[in-house]
Amino acid sequence: MKKKRILLHVMILVLTVVCFGTGMYGAKHYWSVQPKTYYAHQFQENYKVIMREVVASAGKQYLYRRDFADDNKILVKGEKENITAKDIKVIYRDENRKETYYNKIENYSWSDYDSLSKKQKRRYEYWAKLAKYMTEYGIVYDDSSVKSIMAGNDEKSIKGKSQGNTQYSITYKVGGTQYRYVSDFDYDKSDKLIDQCILEYGEIKALDDKGIMKSLKVNLRDFSSDMEEQYSTDYASDWDSEWSDFSQDIEEILNNIEVCNFGISKNMTYDDYTHQLIEKYNDAPENLFENERYKLMVICICIATIIAALAMFIILMAWAGYRKKSGSAGLHKIDKLWIDLWLILILAAGAYGIPKMLDILASYWNTSNQLVVNIVMIALGIILVILVEMVVLICESFVRRLKYKSLIKTTLLGKICSSIKKAVSYILLNTKTSILTIVFGVVSLVWMLVALKMAANHKLIIGVIMTIVLVIAVVTIIVKFVCEYNKIADGTKKIADGNLDYKLEEEYFFKMNKKLKDGINNIGDGLSKAVGESLKNERMKTELITNVSHDLKTPLTSIINYVGLLKNEGVESENAEKYLDVIDKKSMRLKNLTEDLVEASKLNSDVITFNKEKIDIVQLINQSIGEYEEKFDEKQLTIIKNIQEEPVYVMADGRRTWRVFENLYGNIYKYAMESTRVYVDVKCTEEKVYIAVKNISDTPLDFDADELMERFVRGDKSRTTEGNGLGLSIAKSIVEKQDGEMKISTDGDLFKVEIVMNKK
Repeated sequence: MKKKRILLHVMILVLTVVCFGTGMYGAKHYWSVQPKTYYAHQFQENYKVIMREVVASAGKQYLYRRDFADDNKILVKGEKENITAKDIKVIYRDENRKETYYNKIENYSWSDYDSLSKKQKRRYEYWAKLAKYMTEYGIVYDDSSVKSIMAGNDEKSIKGKSQGNTQYSITYKVGGTQYRYVSDFDYDKSDKLIDQCILEYGEIKALDDKGIMKSLKVNLRDFSSDMEEQYSTDYASDWDSEWSDFSQDIEEILNNIEVCNFGISKNMTYDDYTHQLIEKYNDAPENLFENERYKLMVICICIATIIAALAMFIILMAWAGYRKKSGSAGLHKIDKLWIDLWLILILAAGAYGIPKMLDILASYWNTSNQLVVNIVMIALGIILVILVEMVVLICESFVRRLKYKSLIKTTLLGKICSSIKKAVSYILLNTKTSILTIVFGVVSLVWMLVALKMAANHKLIIGVIMTIVLVIAVVTIIVKFVCEYNKIADGTKKIADGNLDYKLEEEYFFKMNKKLKDGINNIGDGLSKAVGESLKNERMKTELITNVSHDLKTPLTSIINYVGLLKNEGVESENAEKYLDVIDKKSMRLKNLTEDLVEASKLNSDVITFNKEKIDIVQLINQSIGEYEEKFDEKQLTIIKNIQEEPVYVMADGRRTWRVFENLYGNIYKYAMESTRVYVDVKCTEEKVYIAVKNISDTPLDFDADELMERFVRGDKSRTTEGNGLGLSIAKSIVEKQDGEMKISTDGDLFKVEIVMNKK
């Protein structure tokens, strides 16, 4: 299944590359192809733009020569002061003086001409003319050809820089004198020009009315509106448009243009736009009939690859999450990522990257720099392939999550909602916290209302500051609470994962989190203790099985061996009696062990019923000691009793309580050092009876005293004595079943058993 998925991914990407490559090839070779008429139109429009700029520049020359070439020429006549061309130039360069004149002109700008007196009308006309010439000078003085004249190069022919490899020669008349405005290349050398045109009766026409120049017709009057707009706006920042009407001047300029020749230089650079248009025109087809056939082919290939890719995509989605072995849906490692965040990042990258690449592609598409176009197309293809693969992976992950029913759980939004839900539930569980939350909410609401009131009363800054403070406070509290909660959750997870020694040591701001921390730490301690007890029980079970096996095997082996000897030697053998004695002893030991096992099992499973009655515990202890006096005498053990004479009554099962002391004395008989003392003490309070039995051990007490009360645990580690390790365990169980308590302690070689029982 994995190999099939990889194959489908590869096929989808291959089809993506084919579709993108075919589309880009089609766009580059077929969609971008235009007929010759298209490029002819583009060329002529570009040609007209250049003509307009050249004619406008010649017009500036004309205005300068007409009005400003002679410094002494009086432009504005006044009753007290005449303004010459030189005065205009000086005023224009003097900002203070210009501002003074501007203010004087402004005084008349809002006046009703008809309501003015004759004197006021003369002053108005005076300032209006001054404003007009000031504006005019501002238009013309910065033109390069005009500056050439201003520098003293006022020849009959003033050169200007050729524009777009267009060469020109414009002859115009100023005051009866002819002047030429020519390009930096000599237009008269026509052998170096192509696509020439000439002025005839106000119309600029192509000399060779064919090809790219076919049907080119431009009237000089077509430039008047553009020139007027250009002239009017050059100085509009300083003077009102009322003083900037140049329509009559433009008409005069156009009327005085006598010759207007244009041509394209043969020596053009490839980067020139005009040259590129000519090249594209020469390469363009007459019609697009054949081109349409290729377009259709490209479209069919793109549609076919898209359909094939979609089919493979559908198959891939159907297989998503399918596990061949189990036959059910399953998640991958990648599905642990937040799918919504992943999707946002991919969409953001695509939304930024693809338009950026398309802008670069569009800017270089119609240029000569095809290397950049090819590089951008390759980069765009790589980005597209990556995005397609990422989208396929996201869709595949989305389908797997749907099949596995974990879509919401594996999203950032779902995580946030879940955290909020837990936090709210957590808060609601604590009454005090709930009350504080409600109080904080009410305070926040009142605070916000006050902030809005401040903003409404023209105290916007205070309102904004209050709002910012509230937002910071709320965000801080939420973030701090969530952080503390997440730390506690992480600690809980660590404990759940098996790290029972982990402790939450940090101090928390929220009291409820402090309580939760203490509770989790206590749970950890409890679990650690429980695990320790469990391990101990497992170990003791293992030891129990080992000990039981040993204690059962030893007498059984002896019995089998001696029975074998009897069979071989016969019952008439002189050793037969000795063999039978051994068999008898081992049988009795086996019998006692079996009985103890049964009793221990019954005590553990609560099968045994205790017949409790009022008994004298003093009498019972004395009788039990009397029963073991002979055995104690064998090992020269001296009984030291500290028991009162008066009876002490307890509620207990006499027979089973007797078994307790029998087991204690039996333990002393087996493990006490010879020729030592055995102490039996009985003390009473109003409610309790305290019984203590002490003796000196024959072997070092190098073990945990509490372990001796576990089953099959013996002080004799070599297990060479007759004991079975059940005596003390049975005794402890009997005492506890009767609401008593029994514990063992050691002090050096001193072995001590303490029993506490309730008085009647």
